[in-house]
Amino acid sequence: AFPSVDGGSGSSEICFHTGRALSRELSASVCLVDAGSDASFLRQFSAANTVAGLPEPNNGAESVRRSTLRIGEEDLWLLPGRFSMVNASGRFSPDRMRLRIAALREAFDYVLIDAPAVLSATSAVLLGQMADGTILVIEANSTRRHNARAARESLQSGNVKLLGAILNNHTLPGASLPHRS
Repeated sequence: AFPSVDGGSGSSEICFHTGRALSRELSASVCLVDAGSDASFLRQFSAANTVAGLPEPNNGAESVRRSTLRIGEEDLWLLPGRFSMVNASGRFSPDRMRLRIAALREAFDYVLIDAPAVLSATSAVLLGQMADGTILVIEANSTRRHNARAARESLQSGNVKLLGAILNNHTLPGASLPHRS
């Protein structure tokens, strides 16, 4: 799972590029699960590429695979957000998501979850509990240190396996690309 601390940190793009790298480098099937915020990169991508009549998946691996969108030429797939986590009444359903993730694990080599921000959605911890591991995305020069600590503590208190963190958009002082003439 790839949650951010407090939103807008690029976790969706990191999830997408990680999935693409896994698919290309390992020749593996990868499914990206859009469980992020309404403004997520994956949500924008899926909205632009929605296939009319995409079936609502049941719990079987084959049904879930038919409910995904293929991205590019790689073995990279997207489960759009509207199929991911909500029940018929539009509320987050942990049981539904557990079943969905189990079916995705059967259908794909890797399942990467674009999770919502830890500090703004309790579902980020629930998704982290369902994942094999979580990578917290922190936005350089934007995420407050105390918010990053609070997000880490929230994940740890929820017994989420925190694999590490990514500091996104960090630039080293004085670092620049060499100038070529």
